[in-house]
Amino acid sequence: MRAYTPWVPKAAGALADLSADGDHLRVVLHRVIADVAEAEKLQADVVARASAAGVKKVLFDYRKVDAHSEAVRTCMWDWAGQVAFVAMALIVGNDLTRVRMNMTAVAQRVRMRAFLHDEDAQGWLEGAERRRPTTEITKI
Repeated sequence: MRAYTPWVPKAAGALADLSADGDHLRVVLHRVIADVAEAEKLQADVVARASAAGVKKVLFDYRKVDAHSEAVRTCMWDWAGQVAFVAMALIVGNDLTRVRMNMTAVAQRVRMRAFLHDEDAQGWLEGAERRRPTTEITKI
């Protein structure tokens, strides 16, 4: 497993840092997404950056972020259900959020799972191409 070095925000108040990390794109959110327009801009940036890097998996690090507004959450889940990534992983700050995100992903049939630790999220992304689509919640 690769060692993880945290990214430092490039600008004060920046929403997120996006960086290619091996076979996936890493998106580190630094604050809550302000509104649907900002969510849509982030979505476009993620797709463009992943395409430029030639990757089809994304790891979102949400540990620094509290809950988004309902409109932003709906926008993000709609996008997650339509975007053509092989798999997406979320790193979240607590177990309740992890369970809620996994239950939502299963209910909406989104190839995304939430984890508490970077290593677990990367491990889940590693085998994504070989894994059949499933609606099961990953056991940790």
